[in-house]
Amino acid sequence: MASESCSKKTTKERIKIVAAILIAATFIVLSNFKEASASVLVEGLPLWQSTLAEQSLKAVHDSMPTGQRPDYQAEILKTVASRLFSGYKIDASASEDDNITVLFSPDGEIIPWNVEVRTPQLQNPPLEWFNEDVQYLRGETMILLQGVPLESLSWSDKALQEEIEKLAGAKLPGWSPSLLLTTKDERRILTITFAPQMPMILAVNPTLVSNSLPTLLHGELREGLMGQFAPFIGIPVIWASKHSADMSRWAEDYINERRITERSASKAEAEFQPSQISQLNVRVESRYYTIGAWAAIYAGTSDKSAELGVHLGRKVELFPDVDMEAYAEGILGLQEWNINGRFGLRWRSIRDFWIGGEWDTKDEMMWGKLSMDPQLRKPYLWLRFREDGKFNGAIGWRATENISFEVEYDARDNDRWSLKMLGNL
Repeated sequence: MASESCSKKTTKERIKIVAAILIAATFIVLSNFKEASASVLVEGLPLWQSTLAEQSLKAVHDSMPTGQRPDYQAEILKTVASRLFSGYKIDASASEDDNITVLFSPDGEIIPWNVEVRTPQLQNPPLEWFNEDVQYLRGETMILLQGVPLESLSWSDKALQEEIEKLAGAKLPGWSPSLLLTTKDERRILTITFAPQMPMILAVNPTLVSNSLPTLLHGELREGLMGQFAPFIGIPVIWASKHSADMSRWAEDYINERRITERSASKAEAEFQPSQISQLNVRVESRYYTIGAWAAIYAGTSDKSAELGVHLGRKVELFPDVDMEAYAEGILGLQEWNINGRFGLRWRSIRDFWIGGEWDTKDEMMWGKLSMDPQLRKPYLWLRFREDGKFNGAIGWRATENISFEVEYDARDNDRWSLKMLGNL
């Protein structure tokens, strides 16, 4: 009996011990859950400073020993924050859910900021475009600095630099901002300067082509345009890409204002391609006249050796909104010194394609003709069909502003295929 009583007592004690262990374990789990769910909140700072302060204070909080009371942890964070974040008075408190709120308030009188944005050494037109892009930055920076004590920049200057770089990057890609802080007559002045980033434009190569003006005329336009590119040298390529349309319009305006362009009733279209060696492709076409001249050398045929040619055309309006041209061509064959004349009428079907007919004095017959205006470093073609079924045509490539190559077929010749090099005069 005594043995049974002792055994029952031992069992009860074991049950009590197990229950105590379970209760303790539950308490520990709950405590850990409660501690893990606790967080540090930062109030009273602008967002760009708040993020930096919150990261630092959370790192301090996570390194604290477990089991400390939240109010004690709040005091520790207050002490640490007071040492780290100058310029602000610090207060910290723990809420009922054990979250710790760290409150920042300016320590002393708040003096308004002055922000100056200095433009780099640029000339117009890039200077005008830069001023348009940067005009918003001063106001945005004033918002960032509103209520920010001067002393706080000792720990948040890098964060401010990053914020201004983000603002500038949207409108001024390729320009690196730098910050300079000065005080003058109790004024706090933040000066923002800019420096170009690599890659930068080192040179601009303009090319001018025209199917209505001779090379001798638009060559003068090219020479004048080359002397106008000094303001573009040294600007960032990525920023130039943003303003490629502006640069194209600037080139068009410059050429359209030249005396040659005005007298010939011409209009320019430009395309700027930014890179370290930038390309400016300009096409100049007269609205009323077509004047062209060329010299050609043949190879692979005994029927022709060389020729000189001239094209004179006048835009006419027989139908509204239809681009038409009446023209005359004279071709001097240098092998037999014979002159061939062509008189025709053509109209533009789409942008670079012409359809028409012409009278050829060489065989005194009408030809139907399809032609394509040559474009720089692009293929082109022209085809002629005689009323008796004979065919004459070529596929060409305009290699430079002055040189083109053609593979020509002429059913009238003994050697029907030939290679031709043309020089645009």
